[in-house]
Amino acid sequence: MQYFQLIDSIDVTHRGPEVYFQDDHGWQEVHIAQGDLDGACGPYCVFMMLILNDLIVRNELLQFGFAHGNSRFGRLQRKLVDDTGLFGAGTDIRCLYNAINDSYGKVAKIEYDDGRGRATIDFVVSKLRANQGVIVGIDGKKWAHWVLAVGMQIIEDDSGSHEVSRIFALDPSLPAPRVCGWNRIIDVKASSRGRLPYYFWPEYAHGEVEKVQIAQALTMKSVHL
Repeated sequence: MQYFQLIDSIDVTHRGPEVYFQDDHGWQEVHIAQGDLDGACGPYCVFMMLILNDLIVRNELLQFGFAHGNSRFGRLQRKLVDDTGLFGAGTDIRCLYNAINDSYGKVAKIEYDDGRGRATIDFVVSKLRANQGVIVGIDGKKWAHWVLAVGMQIIEDDSGSHEVSRIFALDPSLPAPRVCGWNRIIDVKASSRGRLPYYFWPEYAHGEVEKVQIAQALTMKSVHL
């Protein structure tokens, strides 16, 4: 038997994946579209993660560049711009961790895995099972990218053992999905040996299938003060 598991906080609506804030903000769309000319997929995934954790609403994101410097979002904004360049050549896992920890570290537990391949996949799967979104690094032949993992496909055999075959993710470089909670799929059953053993493709028809490596991951979980 095969079944899908999506983290509990996400609901799929006609506007795309949404989460419900336990205050007067109500439902908030999770997916944020990345600009065509920037290398900010990592920060965009951070923004989506903050929404998942009920730590920021979309209207606040529209204030990027104008947020008060002493606010959590203002500090995050400053770290992302000053330390990572934000719209430059991209970010690495330590830059993302430091930016989040320096701004939201008192209200969230942040963890990251700096490995590659199966060990990192196991980290991602364990956090998804705990209903946490995970920012996942993807290395291609001549490129690198970040996506936000929000679910997985699980195969259960006759003995009752389980194997995760695919990870479902929100990709800021693609349009928001409308019929499911993800717009990217990572096949984590190794398709071949070598540096790029996994398949990676968009959820829409005719999208390009690429071979990739899973490299680095980061998660956060809001905590009560």
